[in-house]
Amino acid sequence: MKNKISRFFKPLIYTFERARMPWNPGLEIMSDEDTINDIVVKHKSLARFGEGEFKWIFMDDEAPAFQRNSLELSERLTKAFSNMNKNLLVCIPANMFNHENQTLDSKMAWVKFVNKYWVQIRRLVNLDYRYGNAGVMSPCKGYMDQWQAGDRFKNLKRIWDEKNVLVVEGETSKIGVENDLLHNAKNVDRIEYPEKNAFAKIDDIYKDIMRKMKVHKYDIVLLTLGPTASILVSELTNAGIQAVDVGELDAEFERYAHAREEIIERMENEK
Repeated sequence: MKNKISRFFKPLIYTFERARMPWNPGLEIMSDEDTINDIVVKHKSLARFGEGEFKWIFMDDEAPAFQRNSLELSERLTKAFSNMNKNLLVCIPANMFNHENQTLDSKMAWVKFVNKYWVQIRRLVNLDYRYGNAGVMSPCKGYMDQWQAGDRFKNLKRIWDEKNVLVVEGETSKIGVENDLLHNAKNVDRIEYPEKNAFAKIDDIYKDIMRKMKVHKYDIVLLTLGPTASILVSELTNAGIQAVDVGELDAEFERYAHAREEIIERMENEK
């Protein structure tokens, strides 16, 4: 009974919250395809600013707990967000305003986020800038067709195809270790750091990356360290290094594999 009531009221709540949303003032956010092409064809770096990064910028109490808020973190994230280096693509979520192919829960989450934070975000964004889509690194999360994300992952794999890759990750992340996400890379080396409060080590991480780059001349650096990755991508780009914040892409790949297995099992049972 409770689930039936929830299914009835959720669409009504979404419709109400959507009606309260501010209009997009002309913010241009690229498609996934164009975002990836900027990385692959134009050799740009990618810095992602999603819900978490904005909350850390605003020093909001609802920011993810794995990274402490601080004035320095807020200031360096803001500086990275404003970096106009032509070789850097700053990305924000297209799903803030575009809810196509999203689950109802995902739509509701985005509507609530925009309604709460848009006034602050509006002060940060540049309407003359063409942003990439931060959601490109979330090919499954919130999508209604998670099991069909294969093409989205295939496109993403172009980023490191036949390249010498340096992965900078949390010590438990293990991107591509237990799956074939990075199998088309030429070579993969790794530097690991604690996931929690990685920003406290950001300057040491930057120095470690620069030391590795001098020895091995990697083609690209892939990072997954929360807001620390967004800042590092900006600073590495300024140093002439192509870097991409891949977020929780490994978890997304596992989510896709699980959803696909469920569909295959269901089809087998229906035979």
